[in-house]
Amino acid sequence: MVINKSFGRIISILLVFFFVAQICWMQNIFGDDKKQNTENKKEDESNLKPDKKIKINSVSDTPDPFSSVVKTNATLSAEIGIKPTDGLEQHDKNPEHKFFIKYKWTISSDVGTGFIPVRILEGEKELIPPLKKTRYKIQETSDRWYLVNIETLWDGKGEFPLNKGGEGVVIVPDGIYTYTLNTSLVRIKNEKDNAKTPKPNNAITKIIGISSPKSGTITVDNTLPQITSVSPNDNSFINNSKPTISATYTDNLSGINT
Repeated sequence: MVINKSFGRIISILLVFFFVAQICWMQNIFGDDKKQNTENKKEDESNLKPDKKIKINSVSDTPDPFSSVVKTNATLSAEIGIKPTDGLEQHDKNPEHKFFIKYKWTISSDVGTGFIPVRILEGEKELIPPLKKTRYKIQETSDRWYLVNIETLWDGKGEFPLNKGGEGVVIVPDGIYTYTLNTSLVRIKNEKDNAKTPKPNNAITKIIGISSPKSGTITVDNTLPQITSVSPNDNSFINNSKPTISATYTDNLSGINT
């Protein structure tokens, strides 16, 4: 009877070790799969070729020169081309997937030794199908693409340190600033359950296209023009019937300083 109990304990211990080993093995397998999936996702994104599915046709700004003293915001605009993609031409607004343009404006200052970013403005725009009304032909190719416009407001301020939640947002000094736009085309697809009903909480996000960056410049001028050294002086008595009036006018960014 003692032998039977010992034998039973040995069997129990072996079973416990077996189950623990099996659990560890499964964790390693699934962990490796998860790691591999993450690596594959990064690899897929890095292998995307710019301008194949999304392309920046042009960028612009208004007003230029811009003064935050006169107007609250400058508007940065872009014209984006989207290559026809499955799901963008449908009329039933399929709830299984959505498409977005994600964009990032980087505003930089030329400090002589290179460009230093002073502000990053990010956003997204959902592409709601169908997009047939905005279809057009890109000049460089015979393909037909969709045309989408995006706009972003800039208040003429820089963020120091950059992109840290506005800890030090101040008006930037007068000068010429370069803005660079990067965009990506993103698809968010919802998984289905057994009843073929989309499950929003299990959405899969995938970048399916990226663009080459495109840049423009905007002049910031918050310093008002000044008139100094007016002649003749106030309360002067002039005998000449055709007096000469002169003044010094200063507006550095316009190049006028006389």
